[in-house]
Amino acid sequence: MLIHLRSDSFSNSLLHAVYQDPVHAITDKRNLERRCRFDRNIFFLIENNKPVAVLCVAYTQGLPNNIDDILDTESPVSLAADHAIFYSVFRTNETSSIQNAGAKLIREAAKWIKENMPQIKNYVTMSPIPNLSAHFSEPPSLDAVLEFLHAQKDPVAKFHIRNGAKILRVIPNADNSERRQAQSYANMVNYDYTSNILDSQ
Repeated sequence: MLIHLRSDSFSNSLLHAVYQDPVHAITDKRNLERRCRFDRNIFFLIENNKPVAVLCVAYTQGLPNNIDDILDTESPVSLAADHAIFYSVFRTNETSSIQNAGAKLIREAAKWIKENMPQIKNYVTMSPIPNLSAHFSEPPSLDAVLEFLHAQKDPVAKFHIRNGAKILRVIPNADNSERRQAQSYANMVNYDYTSNILDSQ
C-alpha cells in the first residue's frame, strides 16, 4: 500500500522512518521540515501497517545542479514545477516480504504523481555515486564516470539502470558534503525514469 505525506490516511508517526535515511541524513541544515513543504513529498510503502520503504521527492522547475537546492532549509520554495526529482529512496529497518521494495515504491509514487500532478513531465533522480573513489584514486573525467556507471560497478547505478532508468547526466560539484567529497568527489547523477514511467502506465 502507498501512503504519502498529503494523503487522508497519513499519520505523523510515519515521519520517524525518514530519520533512517542513509542517503541524506537529517541535520539542522537539512531538516525534516524542508522535506514536508508543499513543493516536496514523501511516499511510504506500507506492509503490515509499517513503512518498509521511503521515497523523498522534490518538485522543481528544471533540473537542480546541487543537492543543497533540494535539502537545505534556506533553499527557495518552487512556485512552478515540471520535474519530479527522486532524491532519496531507501528500505527502512522493518522486516518485509516485498521484493525490490524501493523499485516498487518508485513505480507507485510515479503513478500517483502522473495522475494527480499533470504538470509534471519529467521523472528524474538525483543520486550519489557511493563507491566512485574506491575505483578511482583521483577525480576521474566525466567520460570515465559515465563508463563506470554504464558498467553498473556502482550499486546505485545498478539499482536504477536495472529498474529501467537511463543515465541522463553526471553533475560535478553537486554534493560538497564531507561524506560525498570522500566517496564520489562531489559528483552526482540524474537517472531518467520518464520514458519508462510514461510507457508503462
